[in-house]
Order: sequence, then C-alpha cells, then structure tokens
Amino acid sequence: MGIQDDQSMQVRLRVAEPGDEQAVALLAGQLGYPSTPAQVRRRLAAIQGREEHFVILAVSPENRPVGWMHAFIALRLQSDLFAEIGGMVVAEEHRGRGIGARLLAAAEDWARSKAMAKVRVRSNVIRDRTHGFYLDRGYRQRKTAHVFEKTIHETSTGPAHPE
Repeated sequence: MGIQDDQSMQVRLRVAEPGDEQAVALLAGQLGYPSTPAQVRRRLAAIQGREEHFVILAVSPENRPVGWMHAFIALRLQSDLFAEIGGMVVAEEHRGRGIGARLLAAAEDWARSKAMAKVRVRSNVIRDRTHGFYLDRGYRQRKTAHVFEKTIHETSTGPAHPE
C-alpha cells in the first residue's frame, strides 16, 4: 500500500531486493555512512532472514529506493528487550514529504508485532531537524552519550557480524 506526499508522488514500502545495493549505499552516504554496494550486499545478507531484524525501503513509482529504515531487537544485560532503529534515511530531495514518518510507523508496527514495549533511536547531536522529527512523533530524549570507537582490525570485506 502506498502513501501520497504533498508532491503527489506515490511511495510504497517494500523489503530490500537484489539490485537495491547501489541506491541503499548512496542513501547510507547521505546519512553520513559512506558505503559501497558490495558492503551493503554483505550487510543485507547478514540481516535478511533474521527474525530480530527488520529492513524496509520506501520506493518511488519507478521502484527506485528513496529511503530505508533498519530496526532490530536490542538485547542488553542491563535492560529488557527493546526495538532500536539502527538507521533511517530519506533521500535529500524527498525529505519533508512524509516518507520518514511512514518508515518510522512501519518500524513501530514491527516492534509491536514482536511484543516490544519500547522503540529507541539514537541521533547525532548535530541533527537538530531529525531531533524535531522524533519529538513531534512522541519520542522523548532520554540521555546524551559519547560514542567511543577503536579500530582493532582493518577490513572492508570481512563478516558483518562475528561468527
């Protein structure tokens, strides 16, 4: 089922398919995570078919991806299970048309279907517009955190997840 934005463009949601890697990689770059189609293909292969992950694309009438969202069930020793949005992006030229709201609603519906009581999303402190988007949809800011990272092995083709 599609949605209609203020520009009368029909957008429908669907799962990722072979051949979407280029568009998904370009959108990941717009999100600030440059990726190659090969990297996206490898990551999707690790996610697809796993009950604890959900990936959905927003596509144009020509079946061209204009946005995507990845959610997953987060397992933490210190808290009950919850759904987390690992990433969501809408193509720059399509923002402000309701596509992000549709992707977010799909994530929430998926989380409900998995009996999750909460959905969490992390957003970089510089993304003021994004913060407003989530606040306008009933999300509350819970905390501010620093992310620390250390490269321990250089790889661009290794497994997406440790075996």
